[in-house]
Amino acid sequence: MKSAENMSLANSGYETLLLFYPYIKSPNKARKWGQLSIIFTTILYLFTTFLTFAFFAQTELKKEIWPTLTAYKIVKLPVVERFEFIGIANWCLIILPSICLSIWCAGRLLKRTIKLNLKYSVPILCTLILFGCIVIKTRSEIDILNSIINDLGFFLGYIYIPILFVLLWLVTKIRSK
Repeated sequence: MKSAENMSLANSGYETLLLFYPYIKSPNKARKWGQLSIIFTTILYLFTTFLTFAFFAQTELKKEIWPTLTAYKIVKLPVVERFEFIGIANWCLIILPSICLSIWCAGRLLKRTIKLNLKYSVPILCTLILFGCIVIKTRSEIDILNSIINDLGFFLGYIYIPILFVLLWLVTKIRSK
């Protein structure tokens, strides 16, 4: 349970499936592609992890904040002086769909809870995220934000959703009788 609590920030995001699953036209076909994408992502993470363990000593990994970014600094190309900029740009392309999906899900939640239209909620959310990016400047502030999101993700994924599932199951059992 302690490991699940520590890794809830890295494992969060699957909860968005609860919001966009009703919009999938053929869930049986989508299930296969969802499983393949999870397998591909897992293999990509394993590959990155093995490369990181192969490149860095254990003492260096304790000191490094972003070891993958530091590994990008090794690459020397005659055309590009700072290859890590290309790595950061590629990483932005990797996380952009997840960010867009999360913003859409948050907009849908605002539409359901406070009846705020998506046309207004998405720009408001994007503005708040931009403002948050401008306000947060130091590494300690990022750590505090990560800790808060980690705790919220643990509560949502391991406490709230299972309790909600049990309550919904009980309600359907009682209604069926």
